[in-house]
Amino acid sequence: SKLTAFALLASAIGLVSFALTNDGITTGSALKEFSSLFGSLKLVHVSTIDSVILSTLMYGPLLEDLKRRSSGSSSGLPLEVRAGLFCALPLIGPCLHLVTRPSLLANEEE
Repeated sequence: SKLTAFALLASAIGLVSFALTNDGITTGSALKEFSSLFGSLKLVHVSTIDSVILSTLMYGPLLEDLKRRSSGSSSGLPLEVRAGLFCALPLIGPCLHLVTRPSLLANEEE
């Protein structure tokens, strides 16, 4: 439902904004800290690689959903490009897709 999609998008934006502000810590020092944790803790290392892989693998199912709903006709961009753009923004991109995609029932009636 659209309500769930908006809730997911709001949560994703909240997580990203928290990560960027991090209670007053500057982005540069946060990146230095993340870099040292990435090299020293396996959990951070594996979680980061996992999120990159999952964002990459999201392309196929997202493209299939775009084709099924044929929602590429309104923007003028090819479906492959739209799927790539949604996947280029980890966490927020797929949530934006959920918010902007048309209803499946609306396409079946046509």
